Amino acid sequence: MALPKVTVPSFRTDIEQSADLVEEVLRLHGYDRIPSTPLSGAIPAPQTYPSYSIQEKLRRHLISLGLNEVITLPIISNRFATPASARLVNPPDPDAAVLRTSLMPGLSQYATRWLNFNQPRVAIFEIGKVFCKSKSKFSESLMLGIGVASLKVRLQDLTGVIQKLAALLGTALKPQITAQKNIFCAEINVDQLLPQLPRFTNPYSIISQFPPIIEDINVAYTGNYAAIVARIKKISSLINQIELIDKFENKLTLRLTYHDPKKQLSSTDIAPIRQKLESLI
Repeated sequence: MALPKVTVPSFRTDIEQSADLVEEVLRLHGYDRIPSTPLSGAIPAPQTYPSYSIQEKLRRHLISLGLNEVITLPIISNRFATPASARLVNPPDPDAAVLRTSLMPGLSQYATRWLNFNQPRVAIFEIGKVFCKSKSKFSESLMLGIGVASLKVRLQDLTGVIQKLAALLGTALKPQITAQKNIFCAEINVDQLLPQLPRFTNPYSIISQFPPIIEDINVAYTGNYAAIVARIKKISSLINQIELIDKFENKLTLRLTYHDPKKQLSSTDIAPIRQKLESLI
C-alpha cells in the first residue's frame, strides 16, 4: 500500500514534522477509539540512597537544635592550601585557586563575619564535599561541619551538639575539632560514618481502641532516677509509660500510664499494681 502524499495548508504553520501529522490523523480518527494497552513487565523496586537519607536526618536534627545551615564555596583562598589540595587549572580568581580539603575554613570565616556584625551568637552547620589529592589521584568525601561562636563561647556548646547527634545516630562520634578566638568548629566524615550506623526500621503498630488509665504517684527519690523507673517497669507490663512531672526535696511526682491493647482496663485490674507500688511511695 502506497503512502498518501499530504500537503500542509499554508495557515497550519504549527505542523512542522511527521509527528505533528500523526497527531492530526489520530485526532480525526478519535482518541477514544484507540485501544488501551496496559504496560507490561514488573514495576521496578524503588532505589534507596543511604547517603541522602542520613543527610536529611542530620539536617533536620541540627535545625531542631537551633543551628542554621550554610553553604560555602568549595573554592577557597590559597592561604588555606595544603599538600593535599587540588589546584584549579583555570581558577576564577588567582588568589583562590584551590579546592577545599576541609569545611572548617569556610565555617570559621562565616562565623567571624557575623560576629563582626555584632551577632551575639552564631551556630551553623554545613553538609558538603571536600576534595583531596594523593599523588596523581583525586578523591572527594562528604563531610559534616559544625561551628559555634560567641564572645563567651565554650567548648561544651559544641560538644553538647555532638553528643545529641551521637544519641540520634546510635553510634559514637569522633570529630576533628579546631578552636580559634571565640569560635569552635567540628568536622565529621559522613562517608566513613555510614557503614557504622545501625539500620533503623520503622515498625508499624495498630492504634489501640482502648483508652489508657493515667494516674500520678509520689515516690521517694534516692538519687538514681533511672533505677526508680526500672523498678516500676518491672512491676507490671501494663505500665506503658512513666513521665516525671515534678521534684520537691526528696520526692518525685511520676505520671504512670496503664494500657492493655487487648481490653479496657478497670480499677480492679490495676489494684494489684498499686499495692506493689506502695513500697516505693
